[in-house]
Amino acid sequence: MSTFTLRTLRPVFASDRSASGVRGPVLVAVCALAIGVAAYAFLRPHAAAFLPAGLHRPLSHALPAAALGSLSTFVHALAMPLLIAALIGARRGALLATVCAVWCAVEIGFELAQHPAVGLPLLAGLPSALAEARPFTAFSNFVRLGTFDPLDIAAAALASLVAFAVLTRWNAPAIHATEGSHA
Repeated sequence: MSTFTLRTLRPVFASDRSASGVRGPVLVAVCALAIGVAAYAFLRPHAAAFLPAGLHRPLSHALPAAALGSLSTFVHALAMPLLIAALIGARRGALLATVCAVWCAVEIGFELAQHPAVGLPLLAGLPSALAEARPFTAFSNFVRLGTFDPLDIAAAALASLVAFAVLTRWNAPAIHATEGSHA
């Protein structure tokens, strides 16, 4: 079992050619997350829970949440597999596909948890001691107060495909080299 150290992050910040497959996706992820935060900070009429109170400054023509559609789901589902792949050093096609598919499943699972037919029975099945623990209280609020939107599922799936395309584009030399060595 490997131990996480700051050296684990070296591929993300290295300047040699071998890290070129990492820097691009990390930059795309950071830009996507910045767009998502900006949308919450300036375009939504109500503050998001993750934003500090002073950061929410809606423009006078702030858009209702419905107008932004599934932008937040899309940018989150795009950025997370890019960052995870960079952190674990994923360079092969199958591993990149797995990272994207697993994160897509996580996004879809959280979206489905907001559906009353899924989330409420899930919450009812939690033992009371566990349900009162702080992380599960936050999850409970997410499930009870969230809004299920099938377009968020589509956004997560599309973003996962885009993330896979970005990862394979930047890792193409590594993917071709490893596929050729297995023949």
